[in-house]
Amino acid sequence: MSSFACKPKINLIAWFSCCLSLILAQEFPADKELLAVTAMYRHGDRTPIQFYPNDPYKDRNNWAVDPGELTSLGKIQQYHLGQYLRGRYGEILLPEEYNENDIYVRSTDTDRTLMSALSNLAGLYPPKGDQVWNSDLLWQPIPVHTVPLEEDIILSSDGIKAECPRCLQLYSELLQSDEIQAINREYQWLFEHLAIYTGKVVNSIEDVKHLYDVLFIEQLYNFTLPEWTRRVYPEPMKKLSDLNFRLSTWTHELKRLRSSPLIPVSYTHLRAHETLRYLVCR
Repeated sequence: MSSFACKPKINLIAWFSCCLSLILAQEFPADKELLAVTAMYRHGDRTPIQFYPNDPYKDRNNWAVDPGELTSLGKIQQYHLGQYLRGRYGEILLPEEYNENDIYVRSTDTDRTLMSALSNLAGLYPPKGDQVWNSDLLWQPIPVHTVPLEEDIILSSDGIKAECPRCLQLYSELLQSDEIQAINREYQWLFEHLAIYTGKVVNSIEDVKHLYDVLFIEQLYNFTLPEWTRRVYPEPMKKLSDLNFRLSTWTHELKRLRSSPLIPVSYTHLRAHETLRYLVCR
């Protein structure tokens, strides 16, 4: 977030959350003035984080970068996202020239998110005027802040679990609940099918999510998926993968605990009339 001098007419706080698809379509009422924005977005396109043992495409030579790293496509996606946000907020919140008082950028401590934030800023703040320091390079360095994952209670699930025993307890209890165990029993055949063909132990919804992620990216990159995937991909693997993302905030208390570190920080910056804060989620 950042501070930008403006005379508030109505204290309007806008909260936007976006992946690369940008859930930012709504317009603001004409009689109100936008004072600040907290923008959250995911990293750009990446390679699979961890290949399965029998993966025919796990060889490093099949990929431009190491597992879990931001690809060139991911950099372009974030650059265009920065341009989009410049077009959306440039006239009403952010001057064209970068000022450290106008924006604060926070990222999780992983290569792909840090690189996503930097690529985004390249699209958001191309250097202008005196800020052009190299005529052959229309880019300028802008700080991106982070902390180690295990200490990051705002953005990192690792940090939240480490600092919130209650959150970890509730999540463990959820996985053992009758509701989730019933789902596990319903899809036991899927777990067994995946284990046989992938060479990987599969006994949970999260295990399915990791495998779905690999297959999804490999299909995205035009690799021909093995014949055994026809029975299970995209469905029902996608259904369980989507479910896995919801589990960390399944109950009201989990929602409260997972969001409670983030909301006060954002609120503090907004109260300070800082105009734009970026949060790159893991």
